[in-house]
Formats: sequence, C-alpha cells, structure tokens
Amino acid sequence: MPTLDIVQELTRAVLCVIDIAFIHQALSRLLNCTPDIRIAAIGLGWSFADTISYRIPFLWMHAFKAEWDWSNIFIGLGASFYLLLATSITHLVWLRGASASKLSSSQKRFATIALVCALTVPPFLEAILRANFPALTWAPHAVTAVVAACSYLVSSGLSRSSTITTTTH
Repeated sequence: MPTLDIVQELTRAVLCVIDIAFIHQALSRLLNCTPDIRIAAIGLGWSFADTISYRIPFLWMHAFKAEWDWSNIFIGLGASFYLLLATSITHLVWLRGASASKLSSSQKRFATIALVCALTVPPFLEAILRANFPALTWAPHAVTAVVAACSYLVSSGLSRSSTITTTTH
C-alpha cells in the first residue's frame, strides 16, 4: 500500500511557489497585450507544460496496448480540469499583483487565501487519497475539478467586483 511521502509533498509545494513566482514575472513582462490575453496565454502555457511533462508520457506508454482502460480517460479529464485550475490560478496571481490597486484590502486577503488554497489543497488531498484509497482512481481528479471550479468562481467574482468598484468611483 502506498504511503504519504512528506518530503515529496514539501518539494511539490516549493515547486508550486517557484511556479507562482515565474507566473508573476511572466504577467509583469507581457505588456503588449490585454490582461485577458496574458492570463489565457500563461494559463494555457502552464497547463500545456504540465500535460507534456506528466500526462503525455503515461498515455504514450499505454497507447500501444490493445485496449484502453478508464485510467486513460481519467488522465484526459484531469488535464481538462488542470487547464481550468491553471487559468484560474494565473487569474488570481494577476488579481493579487497587477491589479492590486483596484482591490480593497479584504479582497486582497481573500485573493491570497484563495491562491494558497488552490495551490496547496489539490496536491496534498491527492496524495492522501492515493495513499489511503488507491482503488479510487477518479478521486484525485475530482479534487482537482472541485478546487478548479472554486478558484474559478473566486477569481471571476473578485474580477467582477474590482471592475464594479473602479467604475463606480
């Protein structure tokens, strides 16, 4: 039975922080396009890199089998959920950094909490689910889907409230 490896999960958390630093740098350097295009480009690039590095090799190794199983479909669904998660995390980083002057202090705190939760909850819950319930192959993807939907709702709500705040004042 697989166990939870704390060192591996802490390494993953440090790499998430490094990812966020690079996302912030990319958002601040892409100045020739609108914020919507910046967020979409960086979110798509980040999820594309994740797909290439984690999901494509597994699918490629199993593509030569005579039959596919449900794990291949779950990998594809997980990639779709991760696309939404990466785009909403990029949007939260942009809301927290670039447009921070448009947000109130409580909205800044909420964006920071949502960003930390979106980065830390999926890896740790996925590791716990894989260690304790290895038969539930769909559960880690469900966690990613729920966190992606929540972070999308938070980022779009904060974006709408910041535009409403700036247009009324």
